Amino acid sequence: MIIDFHAHLWARDDAEEAILRECQLHGVDKVCISGLASPIPDLDEVRRLNDRCYRAARAYPGFYLPFVYVNPLHGQAALEELERGVDQGAVGLKLWISCHAHH
Repeated sequence: MIIDFHAHLWARDDAEEAILRECQLHGVDKVCISGLASPIPDLDEVRRLNDRCYRAARAYPGFYLPFVYVNPLHGQAALEELERGVDQGAVGLKLWISCHAHH
């Protein structure tokens, strides 16, 4: 079994389908995904991108493994987003600490 452990759903509308096609072409069985659009997304963007990952996992069960992205600078809201992610089926946590440390 081949698992891509680091993939992102970007702004492209058909990213979920494009990733699936490429993975099928190259024999990748599962993909861990997180949403990421900018180094320091605001809380609304974080939630929107996380929701997209959860939808992709529901649309392609067993293929997409969603990770919840949080920005620790969001404080308590980051902890709440992490809890929400677990409730939505997230199997991992995505942090981009190198960006967060500079702000």
